[in-house]
Amino acid sequence: MIEIPTIDGLSRDQVLTLMNCRSYKQYLSMISDYEAGRCPFCDPLDEKNKVLHSALGWRVWENPYSLTHTSLHLIMAPQQHTTSIEDISPSDFEAMGRIFKWVRYQFNLQGGAFAMRFGSPQFNAGSVLHLHANIIVPDHSGAVQITLAKDTAKVEETIARMKVFEKLRGNTAPVGLSDKEAALIEGRLT
Repeated sequence: MIEIPTIDGLSRDQVLTLMNCRSYKQYLSMISDYEAGRCPFCDPLDEKNKVLHSALGWRVWENPYSLTHTSLHLIMAPQQHTTSIEDISPSDFEAMGRIFKWVRYQFNLQGGAFAMRFGSPQFNAGSVLHLHANIIVPDHSGAVQITLAKDTAKVEETIARMKVFEKLRGNTAPVGLSDKEAALIEGRLT
């Protein structure tokens, strides 16, 4: 069993979400939100989450930290802070259906994925605790995967990367890193 690191003031699930951050910029944003007691998907949404459409208490916006090799990556989330699948009702599925239909026509979708993770990030590899769905369209420049679980080597790599991000936090430049640490964050600072 891999030991999950701790960060003062954060819950185990919050640390697990930080392990899944794809970039240092995303990591810093998440840390800032956690320290301020903010959820990135709750009101007020910050400037990076500009709502494109809403219906029945749900809304959709472009993912500011989209997966690579995608032409479109949207986030669909309830306006009310929701972390448990138990809080989802049939009307929530109606809201998601209405928004998905709008997205399909607005962006002329020919295919892609609609994926909703739920529960502990230990079982879904998510980076935000607020329940949400992803609408993802590949651009055919490379593989796109929706990860639910990572193998041991990948988990160890994400923990190592998170430790480098934590080491960098508060610094303005990645100085004093070993070659191995620098390789872990290559292309992930923005």
